[in-house]
Amino acid sequence: MIQRFFLLINLFLLVVTSNCLYAQQVENDNGNQIFHSVSQTLKKNSFIGKSLFNDAFSGKLFHLYLNSLDEEHLILLQTDIDYLKKYALTLDDELNGNPPLFYIEVLKRYKIRVDEFEKNCEDILKKPFNLNNEAIDLQTISKTYPASSSVQKSKLKKYLMYEVLKAMGVLRKSNVNAGIANIQKQAMALVNTKFVNRCAKIKMGFSTIDFLGDYLKQVCLTVDPHTAYNTPKEASVMDSRNKGNICGVGMQLDEKNGYFSVLSLIKGGSALLSGKIKNGDLLLAIQEPGKETQNIAGWNLGEVIQRIIGEEDSEVILFFRNANAENFSVTLKRGQIANAAAKVRGFIIKKENRKTGYIVIPEFNNNVALDLEGQLIALIKEGVDGIVIDLRSNPGGAHELVATCAGYFIPQGPISQERSSKEGKVSVTVDRDPTMLYKGPLAILVSERSASASELFSSCLQDYNRAIIIGLPTLGKGSMFMSFSLAIEGESAEDIRNNKYGQLNITMGKYYRIKGPSVQLTGVIPDVIVPDYREMPQIRERKRPCALQADTVPPANYTYYNFGYDIPKAKRILNEQVKKDPQFAAIQKAKTWLQKQQTKPIPLNWEKFVAHEKATANGIGEAVRVSLLKEKLIVGLPTLKQQEFIINGQEEDEEDKAKLNKQWQEYLSGDVQLNLAVKAIKLMQK
Repeated sequence: MIQRFFLLINLFLLVVTSNCLYAQQVENDNGNQIFHSVSQTLKKNSFIGKSLFNDAFSGKLFHLYLNSLDEEHLILLQTDIDYLKKYALTLDDELNGNPPLFYIEVLKRYKIRVDEFEKNCEDILKKPFNLNNEAIDLQTISKTYPASSSVQKSKLKKYLMYEVLKAMGVLRKSNVNAGIANIQKQAMALVNTKFVNRCAKIKMGFSTIDFLGDYLKQVCLTVDPHTAYNTPKEASVMDSRNKGNICGVGMQLDEKNGYFSVLSLIKGGSALLSGKIKNGDLLLAIQEPGKETQNIAGWNLGEVIQRIIGEEDSEVILFFRNANAENFSVTLKRGQIANAAAKVRGFIIKKENRKTGYIVIPEFNNNVALDLEGQLIALIKEGVDGIVIDLRSNPGGAHELVATCAGYFIPQGPISQERSSKEGKVSVTVDRDPTMLYKGPLAILVSERSASASELFSSCLQDYNRAIIIGLPTLGKGSMFMSFSLAIEGESAEDIRNNKYGQLNITMGKYYRIKGPSVQLTGVIPDVIVPDYREMPQIRERKRPCALQADTVPPANYTYYNFGYDIPKAKRILNEQVKKDPQFAAIQKAKTWLQKQQTKPIPLNWEKFVAHEKATANGIGEAVRVSLLKEKLIVGLPTLKQQEFIINGQEEDEEDKAKLNKQWQEYLSGDVQLNLAVKAIKLMQK
């Protein structure tokens, strides 16, 4: 009887093991197919071409991928890197047809190290820290991998001390009377939860197919910064964003030191309609119905948003803590949320008995041409002396819409040039409409966050000598991509269309100015460069690994129109003003101070940490103060009748519109760069 019992158990275990092995084999087979589908699609369609994968590519991918798994170099050891180096020059062979082994080998070691990392965090956070006179240098912490476990623990302890100090700063603001020991205890609990969740989130991606997905993301980023592998959900979200609508719950979040609170609720969204959520409530966790709850401590804002948004009419459960320290949950239905921040808006700037039109274009979305046309007509009817177009922080959008929008300001002619491969034929995008909607003086504001389509728009009008460009050199993204649904052998056409296995966005070409140089890497250099303490030079394309290089094609055949405005005079006078104006000198001084402050080691002593944070906050406050105009601009709106024409039947809640317009008016009234653009309009008129 006993022998029969054990025989049945062994048979059961054999069946279970066989089923698990079969499931693993199916997953591996699917993974291999996805891997080679991605590599073949990249070789066939990338701007770089069939010679894409070589030893140089392999070496870059090796280091960038391992760095993406452990950016602070707190998890992996140098011995892990040394062991894996045997793959450093063979990854191209895998991408060119050999079985993908590297990411599987990495997964084996990564699992072990993450478990050790989690245990180390738990052990270190058990005892209160002696917040001593040490300091942490965030600029160098990620430069080397620890040589041993003891070095790793020492490095991790210092990093966790920094995390605890940040949490103490957040807690102290809400409870100024609490003792330091009590605040440190609470902070250590928060940090422990944060890192437990961080490890749990990492482990959620430990299935072979999920780990492969993350590896493929880095493969694409090693091709160039804008080639990307998107999961099925990411592909769906991107499609919604491109249409100007997002399926969400109508809730804006604010992130500070890794914690997320409700900033505002949008009318018509299910978050406001629930009646349960208030501004300031702390978001703790997210759950898809029927799935495991995900605590979001340790996540970044992008990851939180990705979990909240989804398919229309689907549900998501959110968990909060309110101001009374009470926890509650609410089930919300996702729906189409009109992105009011993406709307083109127009205002009238009044100064010295002159009226200047101002139009902000947040992005080149599907509605931009119609919205811009409406705003231009409204401002022309107001009799403005000139118009300022604001493209600061405009990330781009649809290239074909640039031709329509730029065509409003020129009679007709080439707008941009494109080339789909290194040796490919150059094609020209042309505005064939001979009419000009607006013929008056024009200035354009840009920043380092102006990218892609906004760079094409501004460079086109700069090349025609149609507008004066003011601000900071732009981002330098002069590439175009096309989306490809991953095709797996044996899958239906419908599954492929629905991105069952994900989607590739592949850089297939570059954009060029009508004068010939590419926008890529170089960006658009303003005619008048203005200092800005908020500038983030590290985000520019030239700072990104694997960025495509700048090059030049022959100039397009275009007519250099004489629009009757003295742009050279305006450039000369304004550049002199920027050099001599004490306000711009103060802005530059504040900017330089903040840049130096960000590179300083951060003290791990509580009193010194508080002093460092206070000095940084004061520095930011000073930068804000010196950047505001002393004599405010008067910012008004077009008349109601014209405003109705502008929205052209697209619904926008009147109360929300009034609130948003008021915020814009307050911001623009003190905008020193806008003030310079208003001066430019006056100087351009002979």
